[in-house]
Amino acid sequence: MQLRILFHRDMLRHNVRSNVEGPQRLAKLAAREDIMDYLPSVKRDKEELLGLVHTKEYIERIKAACRKGERVADVRTTPNTYAAALIASAISVDAAMDGDFAAVRPPGHHASASTEGGFCLFNNMAIASTFLADQGKKVLVIDIDAHPGDGTQRTVESRARQKGGAADIIYISISGEGAWPLGAVTRPYIARVHNNIVSLNMLVPAGAGDDMLAGSVSLAMHIALQYKPDVIGVSFGADGHQDEGLGLKYTERGFYDLGITLRQLGVKTFAVLEGGYHRLVCECIDFFIAGIEGRRYPYDAPNSISSQALWDKYNCAMKDVRAVVMGTGGMHQASELDIDVVL
Repeated sequence: MQLRILFHRDMLRHNVRSNVEGPQRLAKLAAREDIMDYLPSVKRDKEELLGLVHTKEYIERIKAACRKGERVADVRTTPNTYAAALIASAISVDAAMDGDFAAVRPPGHHASASTEGGFCLFNNMAIASTFLADQGKKVLVIDIDAHPGDGTQRTVESRARQKGGAADIIYISISGEGAWPLGAVTRPYIARVHNNIVSLNMLVPAGAGDDMLAGSVSLAMHIALQYKPDVIGVSFGADGHQDEGLGLKYTERGFYDLGITLRQLGVKTFAVLEGGYHRLVCECIDFFIAGIEGRRYPYDAPNSISSQALWDKYNCAMKDVRAVVMGTGGMHQASELDIDVVL
């Protein structure tokens, strides 16, 4: 399994004054001689791709805001913002088709059909996954960002309801406990539409290390074995890294081991960049790809380890979710949404 890094320097012209989600995030990629500007090959109009997930009214609103230079969520937009967003979504679709890594900005997993959030305007992963699902593919999305991808989750659950419970996309999130957006995910849970699992949220406590990320991924793999996806999409947020300062303690080794685990599953895999604003984001991408490609980890560095107290807290919180995934748990009915939620 080989993953190319798909990137275009036009995405560096967006949000240039931000010291968080600014061009410095991917400056190391721009400086590398082995990474050229990638021109999307997908045979669809770029705005048509946005329409796979977002409403026409929303697309026009964001387009107008960018033209006027208005602030949208946490982004001070410019015309370059809209251009970057179009390229990012098209590159994400190409990555999904070919099994590559879309190193894109702006990120997308907080955006839903008609709402923006954080630094996200259009949902690159949701667009790419919907593109595949519309071609008859079953897609499993694993989101490892420290923040839950509330926009991706809403998109996936809405699609399942519209299709009468047919879950051609499943969304799994492994995020930090208490992470923004506040209130979006307050406990681990599973959502089902007409008895089909469509989303799973796992929360890891502050101080969680690579071992807890691996344990959560292992539970996600149980769903993968049951669901038998044609494609796995990774919403690759690197903000769980210990240098991010959000409380999680992942290291480059943790992202490498994630790649190894996905490689062992043997399913076509692609990835789309979400969050991660520290100085080692590009290195995290490289190590993840090295794992998927089966290359040797280049450093003799141990994994970060969670304390026993954290594991006790995590296992207690995840008890009901684990029981359902393993086929032994019951569900609580939330009939107004036609979705079952584990309490």
